[in-house]
Amino acid sequence: MEQHWEAMLFFFVTIPIGGVTWMSGGGGIRVCGYCNNTLKRNFHFRKNTIYCRRCIRYINAKKVDKYYNTSGNYEYYLDYSLTKSQKSASEFVLENINNKNDVAINAVCGAGKTEIIYDLIRDCLKRKVKIGIAIPRKDVVIELVDRLKKDFKGCSVIGVYGGNNTILEADIIIFTTHQAHRYQNYFEVLVIDEVDAFPYKGNDLLASFISKCCNGNTVYLSATMPEHILKDNKIKKYYLNRRYHGFDLPVPEYKISYFFLFQLKKFLRKHQDKLNLIYFPTIKLLEETAKKFGKDIIKVHSKIEHKNEVLEKVKLLDKGVVFTTSILERGITLKGVQVLIYNSDHPIFDKDMLIQICGRVGRKTKEPSGEIIYLGKSLTKSMRESRKIITGYNG
Repeated sequence: MEQHWEAMLFFFVTIPIGGVTWMSGGGGIRVCGYCNNTLKRNFHFRKNTIYCRRCIRYINAKKVDKYYNTSGNYEYYLDYSLTKSQKSASEFVLENINNKNDVAINAVCGAGKTEIIYDLIRDCLKRKVKIGIAIPRKDVVIELVDRLKKDFKGCSVIGVYGGNNTILEADIIIFTTHQAHRYQNYFEVLVIDEVDAFPYKGNDLLASFISKCCNGNTVYLSATMPEHILKDNKIKKYYLNRRYHGFDLPVPEYKISYFFLFQLKKFLRKHQDKLNLIYFPTIKLLEETAKKFGKDIIKVHSKIEHKNEVLEKVKLLDKGVVFTTSILERGITLKGVQVLIYNSDHPIFDKDMLIQICGRVGRKTKEPSGEIIYLGKSLTKSMRESRKIITGYNG
């Protein structure tokens, strides 16, 4: 029978197997009802059952099948006021979601986009509308959970991510995009923060999970919004081109040179009393360069031990040198930081990544400026475009 399973799929419209509905389109096209897979090589037939290799490990994972009862206290508490632009953006989001429209907020790094969704969260809780916040990266989930616990004191807030997925229900649920498969048709409003970030960006499997976890409307947040969202006329757009403190965005400078180490040492001497964040395209290059410096260098990349503890240490610094990769591309705010992008003409540094890295500088009101250096052997299209966009935001 195994050799005839494709024919079987062709003749039947839907075939329930293993708790998943497999659908056959015209011309014998097979679609996994769980992850939308259509690639033949991902389907496997065994013991009269058809499996999808791409999503089989997610099928039996713990799922949510009931709503959580909210506490009744929905207010948030901030020790500062939103800016006029933030309030306007917040009202835009709330009005359009209540009118059943999807929304995209394209806000520059440091604009305070998280606060923009606070009124939406409060409104959803009041109306017993289930809202969730999906974020590609675990470390950003953890940081946002701490922040919302502080601001929404009367609400239960949980983070759901790899290694922390026992409790799945709360007033406010913040989860990595990898965990979206646990919430099929669960949310009525979904916020996707950093919608263009790795590993969600370009991942069809995660996109299919996200599409199935919300049966209502979506709010997209990013400083580098994907083109397909910006071009979608059905999605209502709002552009926030100023930071909350009102100062211009720091603009990167080009440093074209073949003497990377010389230029790096020169940069570090100039800013020896400040916090320096040096971005490398690869872990290998980072480690090789770090060997040429003293033990005071702090390294942050995906393969270091005790990564979370190191990150917490970095957040407390006001001076020093941190060598990192794109792992600190976004989701971190540091005091008085200066940035140099080492080998900035490397292909990994695309336009959006460069914009996000530049967005680490000048985020604090007391230190709204700082130096950003693109250090490369040549001037790439990504380097030019990112600088042009940042300059354009400054008007």
